[in-house]
Amino acid sequence: RADAPATTNGADAEPDDDELGAVARVKRFEMSPMSVEDAILQMEMLGHGFFLFFNMDANEYNVAYRRRDGDYGIIEPELV
Repeated sequence: RADAPATTNGADAEPDDDELGAVARVKRFEMSPMSVEDAILQMEMLGHGFFLFFNMDANEYNVAYRRRDGDYGIIEPELV
């Protein structure tokens, strides 16, 4: 109808703060500097899809992750 109020679908709507959910858990663990190879081994041993680690070669925090094609990727931070 022409006089009906305009509506948006869920994909277009901005989420309310209440809809974002809450942090349900904070997990802490000790981090020892390691190589990319060691980080991937740790990730595989834990059975996780990603692993945050301190890269001893780059001297920065990185994230190792398993790609859909079975290979691995590394996320390196770039501060702006």
